[in-house]
Amino acid sequence: MAVDRRADDRIAAVRLLGTTCDPQARLVLTRLLGDPDPLVRRVSAGAAAWSARVGYPQPLEATLVDRLLHALEHEPVEAVTAQVIDALTYSLDPRVPAALLRQIPSSRDSMRERLVESAALFAHLVTSAERRHVKKGVAVR
Repeated sequence: MAVDRRADDRIAAVRLLGTTCDPQARLVLTRLLGDPDPLVRRVSAGAAAWSARVGYPQPLEATLVDRLLHALEHEPVEAVTAQVIDALTYSLDPRVPAALLRQIPSSRDSMRERLVESAALFAHLVTSAERRHVKKGVAVR
């Protein structure tokens, strides 16, 4: 339903894809980020952000991050870009901080602030995820 352009509940179906970290759902979100409709792209990016939060501290799949990074650089609709930034923030992909910082000089003030905050949050999330992995490696007695 999420990929059916004629479905009345398409947007709701796209949002539902963000409630899981299932690889197939994320693959559909990857495809939908290239949809011609900016609303579908915005909701798909938002769903990717939610999926990343649901799956944290597991990183997003590289193909989804690749598509999000492409959208960060080429998306003409600011509302879509804002959701893309949120998704990348929780992706835990090491390419993200540099990609976010590269966008700062050419961004408007509101977007610039979001990029800086997201880069800082990304660093915190990576540190927190690393701590969680270290704790899991310690034997409980």
